[in-house]
Amino acid sequence: MDPLSSLPVECLEQILQCISSQSAFQARPALVALCQVNRHISRVTIRFLYNDPFRLADDRAFRSKAPRLSRALIRTLVIRLPTTQLHPALLLGLNISPYAATNSNNNNSKTCPDSISATARCVDYHGLIRHLNIDPSTFLIYSGTETLKPNYAVEQAYIHGQTFLEMYLKDRKDATCVENSHSTLLQYYPNVLYREATWTLAAPILDQLESLTILLSDLDRYRQVVDRLGRLEHLVVYLDLVFACYCCMRSPNEPRRKLRQEATMRQLVQFAKDHVTIYPGRLKTVTTYNSPFWYGAGPQSCPKEIEQEIFRMLPSSYKPEYISTFNWDKISTFLMTTDLSRVKTINWVFRLPWPHSWFGPRVDHQNILQRCRALTKLEVYTLVWGCFDWAVQEKKDFDSRHVDKGASSCPSSRLVALSKVTIQTFRLPLHDLDTLAFAFSRTLEHLDIQSFSGPDLTLPVHIGRGWLGLPHLRILKLHAPKYRLALDPLLLTQCPLLTEVKITDETYDYSCEDIVRCLPADLPGLTKLYLKSWSALSFHPMTLESTPELTTLKLSMHRSEHCFIPPDAELSSCHGLDTEGDGSQTASNILIARPRWTWSWHLPCLKHLALTSEFAYRFKFKMLQGCPALEYLRLHMRTTDQHPSRVVSEKGLYLHGSVTSHNRIVAPKLRKLYMNGCWFIENPSVLLPQFLGRMFPKLERLVARGWQNVSVGSLVKVVKEEGRHIKMVRTDMEGPVSEEDKQEMGMVLRSDVYMKPDEFMRNRFFCSEREYLIYWN
Repeated sequence: MDPLSSLPVECLEQILQCISSQSAFQARPALVALCQVNRHISRVTIRFLYNDPFRLADDRAFRSKAPRLSRALIRTLVIRLPTTQLHPALLLGLNISPYAATNSNNNNSKTCPDSISATARCVDYHGLIRHLNIDPSTFLIYSGTETLKPNYAVEQAYIHGQTFLEMYLKDRKDATCVENSHSTLLQYYPNVLYREATWTLAAPILDQLESLTILLSDLDRYRQVVDRLGRLEHLVVYLDLVFACYCCMRSPNEPRRKLRQEATMRQLVQFAKDHVTIYPGRLKTVTTYNSPFWYGAGPQSCPKEIEQEIFRMLPSSYKPEYISTFNWDKISTFLMTTDLSRVKTINWVFRLPWPHSWFGPRVDHQNILQRCRALTKLEVYTLVWGCFDWAVQEKKDFDSRHVDKGASSCPSSRLVALSKVTIQTFRLPLHDLDTLAFAFSRTLEHLDIQSFSGPDLTLPVHIGRGWLGLPHLRILKLHAPKYRLALDPLLLTQCPLLTEVKITDETYDYSCEDIVRCLPADLPGLTKLYLKSWSALSFHPMTLESTPELTTLKLSMHRSEHCFIPPDAELSSCHGLDTEGDGSQTASNILIARPRWTWSWHLPCLKHLALTSEFAYRFKFKMLQGCPALEYLRLHMRTTDQHPSRVVSEKGLYLHGSVTSHNRIVAPKLRKLYMNGCWFIENPSVLLPQFLGRMFPKLERLVARGWQNVSVGSLVKVVKEEGRHIKMVRTDMEGPVSEEDKQEMGMVLRSDVYMKPDEFMRNRFFCSEREYLIYWN
């Protein structure tokens, strides 16, 4: 005997319980395999396999296969019943012969799913089911194409027959605004299949069901047997009756549907009332969902007053694990007695009518947040003033009790371990942000503020003042479309584990004298850095010396077609540099107000580099030598008056200005180059082949806007001689007009020739929005 079979049944059941608690993708194959070991293990395992047989749709890995597997399982279960108990639609939908039940008695192996075991052929599968929750998409395939239906002709004859039509008129007379149409009957057919399949499986075992999923249209049938649902704890009702149709909201049918909705919903309330009366405290939840059966009607919903009335009947033992607009009505019914200690997520991102609250204008937000002891994720539209004051006091009390102990002996497990915070609109002043950073400094990993709002738009918003450090923060995103974000000089130094930083505002023009530089930070795990406007101006470039994992670097100003660049004298003096005529920079005697950019960092993982305004103007190509993996380079410094201009000289393409082959700067993997602005190319006949052909040997796309001393003819010549790998060039230069010029350059308008896409994708030129193709002699 194998060791597993020698275990006591109790131990084996504990093992099977752990397996069943996993996802359906993991649990189902394991349980099926155990059923094939031997008779003893199969007899114990089969109970867990059929305890909740239809939970396949809950797992994403089974989502695409769930309808097919569910239909096969339903057929396996109902084929053991006499066909006289099956609805005619169910016989057709599951392709069951009228003699299937008789034949199954002679060949029980066909009734066993997955060919589990010969010892399981006589098992009463119905008696093992405790949770009957069939997904409503199980039978939607039967309103699809003809090839998916094994008995298409017989089904169509039944659907359009008089019996089915009479059933539809009696049951769904006002289901949709298009009555008795072919499409409406096809949508009604899966509805009937689902309803009858659920009732056929549930009717013999109502006494043992703990959870059940039904249709609202079939509620009356279950109301008549509510006394048999003694173990029912969870009821799910799909709203398959159309009460609000988007196609005919203003039609004369609307009052009739409204009355029908009220009457039907009262039946749901009465069902809950009857069950609570017969079995007090047994029913825990009643949940309603929109059904997928009617395509044109739109989603249906249960009125809030009906939900509230049902919630008040149920016991207040609800222990939610999240709070959102979907379950708030249920929580608010017993707000003061509901156990919120298990709430891990609060998701309230929708803008509500009241401006300063999310749960409601008369709800104590501090009390609710303080009761959520397991809270790790908070996503809200805005914060309520003072909502984290309780957390600050708790942290101060906790620290005071352990002031004489070491840091290792002061675990913060008793405090709320909030790790992710997302706020759509943060209302100034920064009191709540500062308290948030202080109270959860030991656990905060993700901070995302998507916008700021307040009365005064002229004052800068200072971020990080007084923060004691965020040692576990990995993602920091701050966006202020109307304000200037002034970062505390120590902010980045207090977040050593940062992996992604995105700080943006809309600062356009500025004075270098106003910039307060940040201190260099050590960020070895940083992978994405996007600083826009003021945060980019105050950034210390020495930080890049400690970012070997950086893959994306964006330093830009306010996004617009034209950039703002301070005058040369101001820009050079604030960096302690003098700019010579060739674009090189030398030391100046003026006091340095901002850190010097060396452009000699080693960033082996950098793939995306985007610089605008003064960052593009001061860029040096020698940086490319330390970025061997770079694939995209964007340099945008276009101004309204095309000034200042940046000279691209031959010395600038070599290290140390030494024009030798071993000092040539090469970006071996660069595929996309975007250069917009007054770039003056010295001696283009000599420089362009080196620049586009040898510095970027794998360049595929080039955007050259505002280039000076360069013509379309010279670009075409370089592409033909040195850069046949370049597939597309975009420029604002004027293309050739006359046929002689076109023939001389080897270009033709795309509109003048017919070529297949794969033939002209190789070399395309866009000159002033006109598309040309290059042909070869």
